[in-house]
Amino acid sequence: MSLPRLLLPLAICLGACVKRVDIEVLEPAAPASAASARPLGHLDKDQIREVIRANRAQVRGCYETRLESTPNLRGKVAIRFVIGGTGQVLESKVHESTVGDAELEGCIAARVGTFRFPPTGGGVVVVTYPFIFKTAQEG
Repeated sequence: MSLPRLLLPLAICLGACVKRVDIEVLEPAAPASAASARPLGHLDKDQIREVIRANRAQVRGCYETRLESTPNLRGKVAIRFVIGGTGQVLESKVHESTVGDAELEGCIAARVGTFRFPPTGGGVVVVTYPFIFKTAQEG
């Protein structure tokens, strides 16, 4: 199944040169049911995507910080997070990663944990959201 993709261009200055980098934000996976006995709420993909886009600078900041010490950093970080009834993120953790950088992964999970979503209708919504990091030349 092919998912629509949104490329978020970044301009990164490393030393005296400017390096162009893209963060590719894929569509969120369909909100899954929580593994626990918590009641389920509902948010559609557009609502989730809107909040991710509004907060993408925080994820970009994590990546830019790590690029300073690891200039060839690239890959996917999928974050699994649980949204509570009021829209607050109750849990955020790395679900899958190919970047091999614990600092980047932890930073992204922590930032997603601060995002605020619309109310879910009283229950929880569990989302796995992938962020793809690559240079523009790979694009």
